[in-house]
Amino acid sequence: MLPLAPTHRQHGRRHSYRRPSCEPRTRNNPFFRRPYIEIKELKPNRIKITLTRGDTDPKIFDGIVWTIQIHNKNRKLLSKHASNCRMEATQICNGVNINTKIALSWKPGSLPTKCNFSSAVFKSDEYAQQLPRRYIGPLVGMGPATPTILRGSTNELLFAFTFSESDILFPISGPTAQYEIISIPFKELNQHQFLIRFYSSEYKDTQEKLIQLEASSWDNVKLKCVKL
Repeated sequence: MLPLAPTHRQHGRRHSYRRPSCEPRTRNNPFFRRPYIEIKELKPNRIKITLTRGDTDPKIFDGIVWTIQIHNKNRKLLSKHASNCRMEATQICNGVNINTKIALSWKPGSLPTKCNFSSAVFKSDEYAQQLPRRYIGPLVGMGPATPTILRGSTNELLFAFTFSESDILFPISGPTAQYEIISIPFKELNQHQFLIRFYSSEYKDTQEKLIQLEASSWDNVKLKCVKL
């Protein structure tokens, strides 16, 4: 019988096992070579909005456009740019879908600060009633329709609007011929959730992400992702 080969310990030295790298295999696999998209925090974009009745009687409001930051991770040799990006959402109330999938809008380079309305009869509370529609309606068509999110960069998605004289949150949906305002009182936000999904030419979410908003005041809104 042949003698047993000496072990590493018998040679007086230890060898650590090094796992072979799988990076060359994954980086050449189309499944792994794609955008890696993540939903980051809710960002408050504070603005002062001047609302006029016709061309006169201006009133200034403190408002916040809340945007969700959509980030394309930079995973060295694996990540790719994401082109023709779009996102859809479905609103859920008490576990029931209350609308079909609606396209969401991307934030423009700068937010508008002026809007107006026309009315033959003046009412003291009319400005606050008119502001959400007059501001959000034009806003949703100002951003890029299908932007490119570069590897390692972030784009902002319009998601909600609040202002100082209201205890209501106004989700921002995509542009339509006749814009419909969605309104949710702060105290009812715990009943509402949103299913959102990302699409691009290179990659789309295989599963929707469920998110929920919490608000204690017009300038304190938080986002949390809920596990499906």
